[in-house]
Amino acid sequence: MTSPITQIIPEIGSRFIDNWFVKSASNHESVLRITLERSDGDQVVWRLQRAETPGPRSPFDTSGWQIAYENTSVAYDQLIPCGQAWMNLVQLHGSTLSSAWTTTTNDTWQTRIQAELLDQPQRSVRLGDLLRPEELPKFACTLPWTRLEASQGGFIGPCCLEYQRGRWPNDDSPAALWNGPALQAFRRTLANHQAPMATCRPTCPVLLAGNERAENVRIYGGSAASLQAQVRSIESLLRGDSIVSGWPSQVCLTVTSYCNYDCLMCPHGEEGRIDDQLTPSFYAGLTQMLEGVCILELNGGEPLASPYLRGFLEEIDSNQYSHLRINLITNGSYLSEKQLERFEKVPWGNLTFSLNAATAATYKLVNRGLEFSRIQAHLEAVHAVRRQVAHRANVTYSMVLLLANFHEIEAFFDLAQRDGADVRYLLPFRDRHGSSLMTQRVAMETAQLALERVADRLERQNRMRQSRDVRANAQILAQRIQAGVFQAL
Repeated sequence: MTSPITQIIPEIGSRFIDNWFVKSASNHESVLRITLERSDGDQVVWRLQRAETPGPRSPFDTSGWQIAYENTSVAYDQLIPCGQAWMNLVQLHGSTLSSAWTTTTNDTWQTRIQAELLDQPQRSVRLGDLLRPEELPKFACTLPWTRLEASQGGFIGPCCLEYQRGRWPNDDSPAALWNGPALQAFRRTLANHQAPMATCRPTCPVLLAGNERAENVRIYGGSAASLQAQVRSIESLLRGDSIVSGWPSQVCLTVTSYCNYDCLMCPHGEEGRIDDQLTPSFYAGLTQMLEGVCILELNGGEPLASPYLRGFLEEIDSNQYSHLRINLITNGSYLSEKQLERFEKVPWGNLTFSLNAATAATYKLVNRGLEFSRIQAHLEAVHAVRRQVAHRANVTYSMVLLLANFHEIEAFFDLAQRDGADVRYLLPFRDRHGSSLMTQRVAMETAQLALERVADRLERQNRMRQSRDVRANAQILAQRIQAGVFQAL
């Protein structure tokens, strides 16, 4: 195939612009992907393809070409020079690109996965970039084929317990649960396009935002065994099977209900107990699945309060599971500099900190735990580790929207921007201590507008997935305001 790669970018290893260098390049199905690496080790994958629809889809589209970057922890303002350099190159070499751009017809999506992702644990591709729209299933959600979640109270499913209509017991090994009655029921419902959903609540933001449709399924780079396990699961998804032949690429665990905080809106601090923590035998069963698990999410309560989890994390061999990334939701109180040293080999993917506030006063009012200054010191230690290691964990700051903190929605976004973190907003469930935002019209209206402004800012930065998530919460608020529903979820 005639490739336009060498005609528009420097050679592999040479400088692209400023302190960014070309690490790798590939051209499949008329999509050119170039990985740029900065001198400090940061990497960004840029994607170039012919525009299928008129008008720009990202800030860097030009002359009938789509220019976008894949998910990265690098701040948007640091990507602008690269994006502008791409625009200049495309404008300069537009005619060469048009004549050289051809489509590969012999590659299957399975062989392309091997070509692009084998032994590339830092990379991932979307299923929508491998298959045409008409080849993808139209399921409203694909999580039952890709994700296993063990929730609080001993229940399992593919997602957050609050958005499930039923309760399914966690009474077996992780491997048996993956193809047990619960996950099979979700798969049958979604594959048959049943409506109203027999298994899912209509308030689910995942369904509303559409972020887990087939085109957004991600395949993660790693060993041949890891890729094969993911391929088997995707083949089951494409067929709509109720029994999946591969392992889940994502596993989410509620480690324990215990928490050392007593947050205003959360019962874990008052009601949680450490004796419900997942057992060593559960972690032994989970280890058997790690060949196919690419993302392991841990939450609670406070997950790091569990000594069994801390032992599991300290023993993980990141070299053996190069494809694995561990995502943690934590209040940050256990992540001292000393504990971070014991977690030196943990392959962190994303660390989500439940901050719920942009100021010390609001943090004290809402979180009711350590002083904000202590948590800030822990955050500084985490960011220091991120700067020192080759693989940098992404960091997300999370806020549950309450009457006590909704006035800081935009300040919270500014805090995350300052620290190079992503941002997440959550609507509260129930109305513990009368804290729920969902009970007062004025608070809901103010929060809705603030969320819309944050979503607009994210969209201008081309952080489209985050923008959709934030806007989905604003949409739920708008729907309830219009319907005159002012009660807790």
